[in-house]
Amino acid sequence: MKRLLAIMLMLLVCLTGCSSGARSFGPEDDVTVTWTDGVLYFGKDASMASEYKGFSAIYGPDTTGCVFNLAIDSAKDVTNITVNTQGILEENMDKHKDAFYYQEYLGSNFTMAKSIGNDTWSVATTNPKGMAVTLVATQAYNAIDTIPLTNKQVYCDFGKFVVGTAYDLLTVNKEGCSIDGLVKVVKKDYTGKEPFTLTVGESTISMTKASTEKWDYYAYDGFLIQVAKGLDVTQYVKFKEVK
Repeated sequence: MKRLLAIMLMLLVCLTGCSSGARSFGPEDDVTVTWTDGVLYFGKDASMASEYKGFSAIYGPDTTGCVFNLAIDSAKDVTNITVNTQGILEENMDKHKDAFYYQEYLGSNFTMAKSIGNDTWSVATTNPKGMAVTLVATQAYNAIDTIPLTNKQVYCDFGKFVVGTAYDLLTVNKEGCSIDGLVKVVKKDYTGKEPFTLTVGESTISMTKASTEKWDYYAYDGFLIQVAKGLDVTQYVKFKEVK
């Protein structure tokens, strides 16, 4: 009996941990994504996000083959979320835990919405591809519950440096991250033509650099950091002290 109780407790802890990613952040919080070998982590939890922009995300494909598009929305109630163009009433929707969902267009479109506070909703949509609606609802809820959406800024932590600013839109995906037209970071073996050093706190960070007419390229810690020509790399990349 004690062994059974111990196993049940372990399962409960695991389930709680696996669903805490979105709960660690609110819709008005800055979010730092930890990027590890193509996996996007929110807090300590790995996610199935393949792209993340803060106000939107892509989840999957999951085990059902579905890809969920997530978006943050502002509405007083679930009937008035932006994607509910047919005005489906709350009482005509189904529920999975504390989220509402419905299908449209002969089952070819599935929508789930969950309140994340202050008239703000996390909304997931997908084409169910003929999958059982209860299974799709479970997966949609997992997407919403593990990927936090926010109206604030996104940063990406690569271990020895963090990418992002207080005003630019950062996109994080399985390849790395980017700020359109300004910065791109990918994991890639690369060696620049000339040495380049930075002083961070009491540390001296060594890397290599190469340039073209449009871009400066920095190689550091197994990553290629691409910055628009002439821009200060430290405006977009915050390097951590080497300890």
